[in-house]
Amino acid sequence: MTMVTDEKAAFLERLRAWTGIDSPQIRRGLDPVNEAMIRHWCEAVGDRNPVYTDAEQAARSVHGGIVAPPTMLGAWTMRPLEMPPRNPEDPRTAIIDMLDEAGFTGVIATNCEQEYLRYVRPGDHLTAYMSVEDVSEEKNTALGPGHFFTTKAIYKDENGEVVGIERFRMLKFAPKPAAGEPKALRPRPSISKDTEFFWDGASCGELLIQRCTACGVLRHPPRPGCASCGSLDWDTIRSSGLGEVYSYVIYHHPPLPGFETPFAVGLIELEEGVRMLSNIVEMPLDEITIGMPVEVTFVAVELEKTGAAFDPDLWAELARAHLLGFGVSEEMGGNGGGIIELCLLLEQAGRAAAPVPLWAALVCGVLPVAMFGTEEQKSRLLPEVIEGRAIVTAAFDEPESRDPSAPASVARVEGDEWRIDGTKTEVPAVSLASRVIVPALAADGVGLFLVDPQAPGVTLAMQANTAAEPLSQMQLLGVRIGDADVLLPPDGRAALGIMLDHAQVGLCALQLGIAEHALRLTAEYSSGREQFGRPLGSFQAVQQRAADAYVDVEAMRWTMWRAAWLLSEGLPATDEVLEAKYFASEGGHRVLAAAQHLHGGIGVDMTYPLHRYTFLAKQAELTLGGATEQLAKLGDRMAT
Repeated sequence: MTMVTDEKAAFLERLRAWTGIDSPQIRRGLDPVNEAMIRHWCEAVGDRNPVYTDAEQAARSVHGGIVAPPTMLGAWTMRPLEMPPRNPEDPRTAIIDMLDEAGFTGVIATNCEQEYLRYVRPGDHLTAYMSVEDVSEEKNTALGPGHFFTTKAIYKDENGEVVGIERFRMLKFAPKPAAGEPKALRPRPSISKDTEFFWDGASCGELLIQRCTACGVLRHPPRPGCASCGSLDWDTIRSSGLGEVYSYVIYHHPPLPGFETPFAVGLIELEEGVRMLSNIVEMPLDEITIGMPVEVTFVAVELEKTGAAFDPDLWAELARAHLLGFGVSEEMGGNGGGIIELCLLLEQAGRAAAPVPLWAALVCGVLPVAMFGTEEQKSRLLPEVIEGRAIVTAAFDEPESRDPSAPASVARVEGDEWRIDGTKTEVPAVSLASRVIVPALAADGVGLFLVDPQAPGVTLAMQANTAAEPLSQMQLLGVRIGDADVLLPPDGRAALGIMLDHAQVGLCALQLGIAEHALRLTAEYSSGREQFGRPLGSFQAVQQRAADAYVDVEAMRWTMWRAAWLLSEGLPATDEVLEAKYFASEGGHRVLAAAQHLHGGIGVDMTYPLHRYTFLAKQAELTLGGATEQLAKLGDRMAT
């Protein structure tokens, strides 16, 4: 509802009439302060101060014995999870009801301040006396107009001595109208090889649980190996779908695309003994309780479209700016240059999280053709790519071989043609490509072939992936290749190694841009976000976490450019490429983890740009092979 000035003043007066009145709902702790709860608290938060848990050291301290951490103040009188009965004489309840009736139905907690007058000790029995301290006039906020109100809890011991005071502030706001806006669709789950069975079962109305075939232990969430016996062999069983609520939370803010808040998220313990997260539906939120029986139900929802992560307008703009010609000689209509110039371009693409396949098309596709192709192949393929009318990509990964230089795909001579058989996976931008560079093992070694993705014998299937990129599985069954499409005949293993080094360093440059911009987003957010009356970035712990992330970004930068320079000069760079891949994988992971941590809850908001960088960084990390694999390879080289 809309109020004029006089109505707002009268409404505020009615709200403030409830301030300063003691609530009849006094919260008395169920148990006195005790050492067991103190120990559990310290273990949970990692507080190793001995005055909280070590009786001997506490006795020698200024406290003379064990005391409770001050931040536990609210824990000693905390309500059970279920909501207490509504009391119209309670000031907080009355104010919330009045605000709800006036249209201020949204709610979000803003901050909490605690004042400690003395340490509490085992044996103290605390009671919290509640009141509403203040209600603000109507404020305009980004969430909508609303009122801030502050509750005050005074904590007293059994003798009436005040030991602490807590002020808790929240905003009750009128959500902005969303009329005319398209309904947001549920984000698709991130499906991997390990979780694919689960989502396939869910789409058929079956709840499937992983089972180790060696020891029979059930496990969830899905993972490759058994934590009990280490076996990699597994199958699935169909769950009865019956269980009980082990714990739950009510989610309010920030809003998530495709979800109507508030909603319940529960940790469900199934009859079979495993636990999994799920929405709790068909139940009023205030009636959900721990231990209540539940049964799985499958709700059909409209998901966001997977669509190719490709912006054709941006690609055309890159072509008009002549940025697709790096790595191609000026005689062929390109810009010249090589891996150095391509890394500069890819770093900027990472900063912008640009939805275009620059890495796949230019470093994996164009650069190998420019370096190793015949003049006929260059003149046939490269002008179209430079003009933005076609893409050349590469298919390095296979389900049967983790080493791209030793492919399981095979090439055989049949008459005056080559026959290619095999399966390639996670092929980037193949749906947009005119040719795909395919390594295959022949009798004399590894050859590189230019395959038309529309040729007979080629079957393409889209593959779900972390960053929603256009990746495909490419099955080759009796694909015929003429001599004109042989990029390098066997043995092309050395050339393939050079191609892979260039491709991996290019991906490191992309990861550098992603991590660098994620850190910049974090710096801007923590500088502008205020907490406890000061910018979040002024706190030492935040500064230290950001500084560690900055060091990681610089390590990524210097190792990437060292490897790129060596490659540009034609010098040996095997170790340097592995080092760059390690820092891009490990450093990129740490930087994005820090960015998410320092953003708090807003980091998971799909409408906030950080989520794009998180997904892209994880996709790059997995494509590079992960940090452990690079360290193992470096260790092998050092040992030999």
